[in-house]
Amino acid sequence: MNAAREAVQLADRLCRRVLAPLLRGGSVEPLPPIGSARALAASEFDLPLPDDLAQLIGDLRIREARTLYPVDCLPPIGRAEWLMAFALNDLLQATNPRLVGVLGRDRPRRLIEMADRMLDAAGSPQTVVDALGRHATFSRIFELTRIDTTVSWWVGSELFQGRRPPARLTAWPELRRVRRHQEPIRLADMPPPSALWRTTWLECMAKLYSASPLTDLAWIGRVQPAFRWTGALCGFTRNPVGRRLALRAIERTTDRPRAVANLAAAARRVEPEEARAHAEAFAAELSSSR
Repeated sequence: MNAAREAVQLADRLCRRVLAPLLRGGSVEPLPPIGSARALAASEFDLPLPDDLAQLIGDLRIREARTLYPVDCLPPIGRAEWLMAFALNDLLQATNPRLVGVLGRDRPRRLIEMADRMLDAAGSPQTVVDALGRHATFSRIFELTRIDTTVSWWVGSELFQGRRPPARLTAWPELRRVRRHQEPIRLADMPPPSALWRTTWLECMAKLYSASPLTDLAWIGRVQPAFRWTGALCGFTRNPVGRRLALRAIERTTDRPRAVANLAAAARRVEPEEARAHAEAFAAELSSSR
């Protein structure tokens, strides 16, 4: 199979199992780890999707973009968004305990490092339209949760992280005293609290969020990873159209007081002084509009 065909097939599988469910709010099923070399190589090709999938993805992205701006069309998913999607896939897989046997105990760190390289290559949006397109693709990323199921029976119990228990364990529930408990795990809580790589994973996720500034701002009320100003975000909010879109994105947050507090706290950490003054002015504008 030549490299171009393999890249197109990879994009197709990623769309069907990750991007389309993410946009619909459905069940995401990450692909096996992609890796930075494969992702960077694939992103160099034109990655057309089958007509049915392209139509679905296009309609869902337009619907989301229109919550911020009345657009009728968006550019198709481009190289940067593919790299962000590849990085998201591998960051999710970094928290998958079932892959330890395949890649070894160093698996999470290696996957995080590769995802970081993908995000470096994706960079920041260069135009307002680019930023709107990225948000249209990744706006629901913070809604991702993993369902962990604990199955207990009269002689033991077992935890299934992000997967369904086999039917044999839930058979004869009354006779075997089978109990099931499901717990939704938020995206930021997917790495185990004791994992040495947890902080690095959160930092890489923050980098993914900042690559889509409107998404970053729309979920600014989050606790982890903490919101931070970047040079790209300062530039984006200096653009009059970008500023209006940024304010609209923040208005959609469900916890406005926390959003205002997080924005102001992040502004105080900005360097240099000129950029900090801009960030503080933006935070003050949002606070005064309550």
